[in-house]
Formats: sequence, C-alpha cells, structure tokens
Amino acid sequence: MTDESLEEFLLDAGQPENFDPTTFIINDEEEGLWAMRSLAVAQRKIDAIEYRAATERERIDTWCELSTKSSRNTVQYFELALESFAVRMREEGVKTLTFPDGYVSSRSTPAKVVVENADLFVKWCETTAHSDWVRVKKEPDIAAIKSSAELVQGSVVDSSGEVAEGLLSVDGSVSVTITVSE
Repeated sequence: MTDESLEEFLLDAGQPENFDPTTFIINDEEEGLWAMRSLAVAQRKIDAIEYRAATERERIDTWCELSTKSSRNTVQYFELALESFAVRMREEGVKTLTFPDGYVSSRSTPAKVVVENADLFVKWCETTAHSDWVRVKKEPDIAAIKSSAELVQGSVVDSSGEVAEGLLSVDGSVSVTITVSE
C-alpha cells in the first residue's frame, strides 16, 4: 500500500526509463501521455496555490478595508475641510498653506474641452465650416493589403508587380495550444 495519490502513482509508473529533462524528446504516444500528465499535475498544483493565495488576498483586503474605514472617513472629512479653506484663502491671494504636518497648495486650471459624444460632434463638424476640428488618422489596412497583394519572399507585391515600400511579409507558422483538462 502506498500513501501517494493515483495521479502521483501514474506519473511515477509512466515515467520513461532513464528520463533526463535535459535530453528528453517525446518518441511515442505513451511518452506523450506521460508528458501531458506531468504538465497537468504541475499546472493543477499552480492553480491550487494561486487559488489559495487569491483567497488569502481577499481576506487580507477585507481586513484592510474594515481596519481603515474609520481613518479613510477622517481623511475624506479633513481633505474637504482643507480644500474649502484653501479656496477661501486663495481668494485672499494665498496659494500655499504650510503646516508642521504638511501643506495645502492651490492653482488655477484653464477651461478644457470634453467630448461627450464623438460621433455627434464629427457629424456636426461635417455640416458646418469646422472640418479642421476633426483629424483623420491614416494607417495601413492590413486586411485590404492581404486580399489584394501577393506575399513573395519577405516582400509585399501589388497587382502591378511593384514591391510595396515599408512593408514586409513574414511566413506563417504552426501555432500549438496546450489545454489541461480539469
């Protein structure tokens, strides 16, 4: 009888003879099965540890929130009080208030433009004499290029045979996705 789990037993039993991680190459489906099982076991250990860590972080965050609630309310109260005082003092010409525990400074900010609805604004500009208030961003249309150009030995060639400047073609490759079953 053994104390190890079935998963651990199967890992040990399926390990290729003379396994050396620096030279191992999968040669058959049995070795592929063992490699996938090894990956899955390691990934499940990572997942379990990350789950535990997330649970602890959640508990710590809850503790932090509860432990600082009163102090945060105090900070918010005095920030509002000092902000109000600073605005009144600025009206008298005082821009910075210096105290032993810190300072409060104020500055004027210029008016700014905020776009509430970009589509509505652009349509308005198109119907008025304010087209200069809209900029057009020019960028390559990769989908259009791929549908009408030819990719030849690292170059992009248009239908007339001219090589497009500033573009290069990169050969495709095989994409491998490894999914661990739960």
